Amino acid sequence: MTIRTRVLTLGLAAVLIGGGMLLNRWLGGDAAAPSLTQEHAGPTLAAALAQPRPTLMEFGMDSCASCRAMQHQLERLRKTHPETLQVVSINLMEQRDLAEQWRIRAMPTQILLDADGSEVDRHLGFISADALLGRFADAGVDLGEPANTAR
Repeated sequence: MTIRTRVLTLGLAAVLIGGGMLLNRWLGGDAAAPSLTQEHAGPTLAAALAQPRPTLMEFGMDSCASCRAMQHQLERLRKTHPETLQVVSINLMEQRDLAEQWRIRAMPTQILLDADGSEVDRHLGFISADALLGRFADAGVDLGEPANTAR
């Protein structure tokens, strides 16, 4: 890795971390952000990939403000598309081998898979649930209509 690449990578990481800290403060701080290790993190990656459904994988860590902020967006997707989309949160502190396997270079990283398990898109940093749905649609992956989430 060249010095220029290292400097650019560190700069990108600083921007993502700083942006995540601001976003986390804007969303109400750490107390409202669910942990990546809690049960609501979705199925395991192996279980999700065994099912013929589109999957959203989110790679992050509890110490990452943007990653914690993403958990709100992921929970929204779990509620609005429970039958058509699998949402998996992967804590890289607990599953470090997956970072290399999926070529994770920054956090958070979201990887969108079609029903066959093929990667159709990838995003680095915070992204809204609506934007993720748009990216699935742009990739030609039909997730159907949202479930009725009225309380």
